[in-house]
Formats: sequence, structure tokens, C-alpha cells
Amino acid sequence: MKILEKTLWVLLGCMILNTSIFADELDDEIKRLEKENKILELKRIQAELKNKPLNDYQDPKSTSSKQTKPMSNKNGIFFGIEGAVLNTYASDKFPVFGLVGGYQRYFGRSQAQGVKATLHAHTNIHPVPYDFGIDLKYLWDFARSNKHSFGLNAGAGFVLYHYSYEETHTSSYPSYYGGGTTTYTYDSQVESTGFYLTGVVGLHYYYGHHQFELLSGYPDIFVLNYAYRF
Repeated sequence: MKILEKTLWVLLGCMILNTSIFADELDDEIKRLEKENKILELKRIQAELKNKPLNDYQDPKSTSSKQTKPMSNKNGIFFGIEGAVLNTYASDKFPVFGLVGGYQRYFGRSQAQGVKATLHAHTNIHPVPYDFGIDLKYLWDFARSNKHSFGLNAGAGFVLYHYSYEETHTSSYPSYYGGGTTTYTYDSQVESTGFYLTGVVGLHYYYGHHQFELLSGYPDIFVLNYAYRF
């Protein structure tokens, strides 16, 4: 009986020892596999980086620089000077000079189309000393870069005018003393105020904030103006 008990205890001890040895070996195997998996993962990543074409990598700086840049903003208030070489209301055909100002707004990222409201004020015109006008034009910039724009415009508006000048009259009457005729000369003041509708077409060129327009319409047949946009 005692021999059997000893045998059982010996067998139990061997089982416990074998179990402990197996557990240690299992832990070592798990650690080894984890290490191998990490090595394999690193090798896989290295292989992917090595085989990836260089042009597949996009530098954020280079990517942003290759994107299409938006056009310069051409919206804002402008103010400048204007001259008309031919004016149908200036009977002596003197050049007409004045001021021009207004507001323009372009639409969209390309800044290709817009509208422009313009005020005109002319003076020193004989026999039309004062005129004030306003027009609304459609703008189309068909050639443009970041600083340069070249395009067409067309629109309509109205002009309010006032003129005042002296008109000389000459009259001849028979003379009752000594025969012949007597001539009388006198001046009269002529004034008139009114308005008329006008149309305009032309070209424009912008360089940064500097704007030039070459226009043709009625009553100004040939107009050139310069304005600075703020």
C-alpha cells in the first residue's frame, strides 16, 4: 500500500513538473512568434516603401503649389479721370474732361464676368457746361492672369445735362434819318436742362489696381478713362 502511495506521489510530481516545463516552453514559443510577427511586419512595410514609386509621394507644399491659384480679386470702389475727344453736344468739338467713379463686382473663382456701375461728371464743355451720367455695364474678361485682365464691356444708362450760354443776335432796320439801314446787336442768355438715354461699348485693361477703359457711345463718341481701384 505504501509502495502504491509513493508511486502515485511520484507520478503526480512528474505531472506537475512536466506541466510547469510545458507552460514555460509555451510562453517562450508565444514570445518567439510575436517577435517573428513584428519582424515580418517591419519587413513588409520596408518592402512596400521600397517598391512604391517616388512620384506616388506627394509633398503637401508641392501639391498646394500645383493647385490652380484663384485670380486676384477685382471687386471694389474705383475713382479716376475721363476725357472724351468727340462729343456730339460740344458744338466747337473741344475735348471733354471730367471725373469718373463707381463700383464693380466680379463673380466666381475665375473672376471672368462681372458688372460695373459708373458715375460720370463732365464740365468745361461749350455749350454744355455740366453733365452727370450713370451707367451699368456687363464685363467679360476673356484674357486674364493673376495681375493682368483684358476684356469687353457693354451697357446702358442716362445723362442729366444743363447748359447755359450767350447767343448773339443781329437785326437791321431801315434808317429814317439819311436813308440806309441801322444794325442792332444784342446778346441773349440761353439755358436748358434735360436728360437722355445712352449706350456704351468698349474695351478695358486692368493691371493690378490700375484700370483703363476705351469706350464709344452716345453722346461721347470716343472716351478714354483711367481709374484706381481701392
